[in-house]
Amino acid sequence: MKELVRLSSIMMLTVWTLSGAMSAGCLSEAIDVEGKRCATDRPCGLGILCIEGRCTTDAGNRGPNDAGSRGPNLLVNGTFESGSQPEGWSSLTGVPLLIETLSVHDGARALTVGLGADGVVPTVAPVSSSQADTLYCASAFVWGTGAQVVLSILEGDSASPSTRFESPALTSSGKWSEIRAEGRAHGGSPLTVQLRAITTLGTFLVDDIELCISTGSSCD
Repeated sequence: MKELVRLSSIMMLTVWTLSGAMSAGCLSEAIDVEGKRCATDRPCGLGILCIEGRCTTDAGNRGPNDAGSRGPNLLVNGTFESGSQPEGWSSLTGVPLLIETLSVHDGARALTVGLGADGVVPTVAPVSSSQADTLYCASAFVWGTGAQVVLSILEGDSASPSTRFESPALTSSGKWSEIRAEGRAHGGSPLTVQLRAITTLGTFLVDDIELCISTGSSCD
């Protein structure tokens, strides 16, 4: 009888151990939310901060009056969530742009920039008259496999701008990567953004394009 009780205890312990191991093996991988949009009703998760509407693990040492605060996005449909077509956007060459729904940075849709499109630009300049000595901040998220892209803020006629503030070239690498540009406007001219490819190595995706005015001393 004692042997039977002992055997039952061993069997129960074995089942408990195996079930615990299986549970541990089934834990889902952590989701990378760095740079994702957030709000009071859309928190980032444990240990991740929501700063200026974006999830981040690096709060820095910024105080309430330090650099880095931005105003609202001046671009229409910078998330590409509106319209059956990419409302408010066109390619640099007139080649049609396509909505992407399977691979997105945030939300439900991104934009596919195919071969020959060369890049994207708003169909209407988001700023009709720039403010002098005002710091404008542009950013976008890009995904691809080898395409090199540059983000620009253009002041003046977009076809032949008087001033062009450009980011360093970003080589897309199979994951969503952020690209940024910033510039202090001269004032009194239309102002827009442009994301263009400087190579022809396949298509790339773009999502969450923003153009904001910095209320601090930099865009960081």
